[in-house]
Amino acid sequence: MTIDTIGERVRALGGTPIRSIGEISRLPWICDSASTDLTTREMLAALLRNTRLISRQMRRNYALCRAHGDFAGASLLEDWIDEAEGRYWFLFEMHRDD
Repeated sequence: MTIDTIGERVRALGGTPIRSIGEISRLPWICDSASTDLTTREMLAALLRNTRLISRQMRRNYALCRAHGDFAGASLLEDWIDEAEGRYWFLFEMHRDD
């Protein structure tokens, strides 16, 4: 599971991983929508925005890992970036066709 892998990597580097949903919800770059009346198009648009933000953040983290010689972290991020960009493409196509 990705979340476990991230936590293990953070600990291996001497950091403290995120420990709760509350911590995740306080991250400034992802917005949560509790709205129950979103249209399909609005949901896809939100997913597109968040997927793009996550991809950009992973690319920044990838550059940081490389700059600090953390090639194990960079390698993990390569796969996750590829997966996120695949999701973005899929969501983009769904949003475009809607």
